[in-house]
Amino acid sequence: MTDAGGTPAWENPVRARLRAGEAVFGVTLTTPSLDVAARVATLGFDFLWVEMEHSPITLETLRHIVLATRDSRRCRSPGCPSTKSGRPSESWTPACAA
Repeated sequence: MTDAGGTPAWENPVRARLRAGEAVFGVTLTTPSLDVAARVATLGFDFLWVEMEHSPITLETLRHIVLATRDSRRCRSPGCPSTKSGRPSESWTPACAA
């Protein structure tokens, strides 16, 4: 795939590996600790699942987690909160570092 300028378009590395039939491994983060998120992002997992529905992680904390792990090439996927929790229920896509 390329963009309008002919530059190759960015592709989600986790989806690319799954499409190629390769295994991917991730970790679920349920604590709002930025230290834990930053450490987990260096352990070699393919993605970091940020569980927001069944944990005390808020949208503000998610923002801080993404910023704290932005130097990692790991994919960060927020677990979509439901409307029952009183949080937004819009569809989320993985926030991956390029």
